[in-house]
Parts: sequence; structure tokens; C-alpha cells
Amino acid sequence: MNNSIFKNLYIFEMANNHSGSISSAKKIIDQCALVAKKFSINAAIKLQYRNLKNFIHPKYINNNENKHVRRFLETELSIKEFNILVNYIKKKGLIAISTPFDESSVDLCINQKLPIIKVASCSMSDWPLLEKISSTKKPVIISTGGHSLESIDKVYNFFIHRNVDFALMHCVSIYPTPKKDLNLNLIKKFKNRYPNIYIGYSGHENPEDFETVKMAVSTGAEILERHVGIDDINPLNKYSLDKIQLDKWVSSSKEAKQILGFEDKKILTKLETNSIKELARGVYCKKEIKKNELITKDKIYFAMPVQKNQLTSGDYNVSIKSSKIYKKNDPIIDLPKKPDFFKIRRLIHIFKGMFNEANVTIGNNYEIELSHHYDMEKFEKVGALLITIINRDYCKKLIAQLPGQSHPSHYHEKKEETFHILSGSMTVKRNDETFNLKKGDTLLIQRRDVHSFKTKTGVIFEEISTKHIKNDSFYIDKNIQRGDPILRKTVLEDW
Repeated sequence: MNNSIFKNLYIFEMANNHSGSISSAKKIIDQCALVAKKFSINAAIKLQYRNLKNFIHPKYINNNENKHVRRFLETELSIKEFNILVNYIKKKGLIAISTPFDESSVDLCINQKLPIIKVASCSMSDWPLLEKISSTKKPVIISTGGHSLESIDKVYNFFIHRNVDFALMHCVSIYPTPKKDLNLNLIKKFKNRYPNIYIGYSGHENPEDFETVKMAVSTGAEILERHVGIDDINPLNKYSLDKIQLDKWVSSSKEAKQILGFEDKKILTKLETNSIKELARGVYCKKEIKKNELITKDKIYFAMPVQKNQLTSGDYNVSIKSSKIYKKNDPIIDLPKKPDFFKIRRLIHIFKGMFNEANVTIGNNYEIELSHHYDMEKFEKVGALLITIINRDYCKKLIAQLPGQSHPSHYHEKKEETFHILSGSMTVKRNDETFNLKKGDTLLIQRRDVHSFKTKTGVIFEEISTKHIKNDSFYIDKNIQRGDPILRKTVLEDW
């Protein structure tokens, strides 16, 4: 799942705004291509396909009372004309996609080799059509306007079970949509409720509204869609963007992405670190301090500004000894060597952050240890955090590794275990096989299976096993195996 074609995709929905004219359709494509090039975006033009002679009941084919029937007939394009448009879209460097509203229109999508099929909100529960679309195995984008969560659950599982790459779009099928009805927070729920797929936003708000798209991006929308057109011939409807509005809308979305920045890392610029350093307090001598004398709190004071290489108030501790004689008001430049427990505390804080981010709750009864096979200095390269939750006839452990950390090859004589990935990903080598595991995956390790594991992203996984027995881990590296098992463990009473 999770087809990369959906990543940061912009969909420009032409619908019937071409007014049945090839030249008008090409003008819309031209203006979209200019915007896509200006902002360097992954953009698609979306067409709509209906086999009108079969799509509309014969009784209503000439009935002007139904505004939709009248509009479809007035703006009808032939298959030949749609073929011309698809080729023109590709020529302009855009992706051609379509919404088919009937089975024969799905065939047209396949004949044109369109890379994505879009399902309109009105077709989200059209099961004969969905069966046809899913059978193509093409990536699918599904709008969800006007449907309950129960209905969306059903369509989500429909495509999951058929192993089709697909994305869901939050959408409100009111044209135009008032701000009070946008309900953008639902995007967050979609991302939690429907994992491992892309979630987007298909908007029908006022064309002059450029704030809603920012909020959609901020709530997690990864695909963005709007109706587009030109008003050269007929006035646009009240939910389609003209070329100026389209430019502003894309610009607004890009600005939102820039403002949001990175989700997985905190960027510290030199400008920022310098600005806080200017306001920090340094450690100054209150009265003369002799060489090799403890720098106790009664002999110092804290004040700004901090001098070059000076000890700051945040780094001060009472165990520091002076390396020279200090006179009153001298800046203290003796920087302390951080004790080992500082390193362990730092690691604990990192692991706690990982568990909190992954929403993995440990509870109150556990045993916790750092496993460091080549001493603590190399822990961040080789090792793992082990938390024993239960150890009876059965055993449950939570194991976590930092990004880039590995665990050496070993086997168990008495214990059988299964790994269940809760967060992140890892690579496990079991005997001569290699397994790339992601969230939700499981892997059985039987007795005497030689196995090792490593992670690029960081990982938290459950180890469900038979009873854990001391000295039942046998390492292939003789240097580890010959060592004292106690020396490669740091037991933590609390964290």
C-alpha cells in the first residue's frame, strides 16, 4: 500500500468547466500547467467520464427539468476528444486522471492507460462500479462527501481486502461549502482510523478562501483537490477557481507546508542558538577561588552575558573543581565532565519520547534494562532497551532501538519468541533469511534460530515468548559470549 504517486499530489478537477469545448479544455490545462511549473508541484488534471446514452435513463434523456442531465448533455465530449485531451495533459507535463461514473467509462480509463482512477463521493457506495474499478488494480482516490464513518469503514476495508493502492479524501458535498460545515478536524481522525494510506482534502469552499487549504494541510491532508476553470465563455460556478485564484490557492498551500516544517526532527539554526545564548546566564566568581578548590554555590553568582568558553548556569554543578585561581567577577571557564548517569538519563529521555510518540503505554509493573554488548560507549550503535512486562510460563517484553542501532547475532536453546512491530521498522536476519518488518508485522524465532536485528528509523516491538531464562542467549561473536552477562546489562530501577 501507500503508492508514492499520491505523495504531495495536487488534483485540478476540470469536471464540465470545459463547456463541451476542446479549446476551452486546453486553456484550462494550459493555466494549470503554468501553475504546476511555477510551484514545482506534482499535479494532475482530472476529467469526468460518463457514457451518457447508458448513464441517463431513456425517459429523462430529453428532460430539461433535471439540471444535471441538461448540464451533462450540453457539455458532452466524445471519446476521441477525451483522447486528445489526455495526450495534451501529458504533453504539458501533468498527470491525466479521470472519474468514471459507469463501468464502460472504467474501460475508457484503462484504454487510455490512466495511472489513477478517482471515485466521486456520489459513487462511493456504488458497489458494482467499485467492483469494476478494483478489478483494474489501478491506484484509486476516493472522495467521501455525504457518507458516514460506517460507510467509509466499509469502502476502506473493501479496497484493503482487494490489495488495491488507494487514498481517501475528506470532502463535504455542499457547493460551495460554508466554513461552518468544513469539519477539517476529521482529517486527523481519518489518519488514525485509516492507517497506511494517503489522506487528502477535496475542497468546495468559496474560491476566494485561501485559508482553508492551509488548515487542511495542517491537519494532515497529503493530497489536495479543487475544481478549476476559466470564465472566458461562461461565468464559473461558485466553487471553481480561475487562474488567479488557483495560483493563490497553491501558493497558500505551499506556504502552509513551509510553516509546518518537519514532523520528525527539530531544526536548530545558528541564528536561533545564538539568540538564546545572548540571554543566558554565565557563572561568575563571587569571591576568590583557589586552584583545585570545589566551586561551591556560595562562591559564585549567575549573570548575563555569557563570555566565550564560559560555564553557564545550566551546566553548573557542585562537583566542579577549579583549574586555576579565580578573582572576584571573573567568568568561570571550568567545564564539567558529565558523569555516566547523565548519559544514561539522556538515553532514558530519548526512549521515553519514542514510547510517548508511538502511544505505547508501559504501565506500572516492569523491569527495565539497557543491553550494551560492547560497553555503554558503543550503545547507540549496538544495543537495545529491554522492558520485561510479564515473565511467567509465558513472557512479554517491549524492546526499543534507536535509529541506526543494531543487535548482534545470537540464538536461544530454551526460548521461542515472536516479534510484533508496534512502531517504526526493522530488518531481522533469521538464519539465512532477511525480513524487512514494519508496524503490524510479526516474525517467529524458534529455538536455535540464529537471529540479529537492526533499524534505520528506530523501532519499538513486542517480544512474546516462552519463559525468559537467564543465560539462554548464545552469541555468535565469541568476544560477547566469553564476557560476563552482567557487564553487558545496565538495570534501571525507574525511569
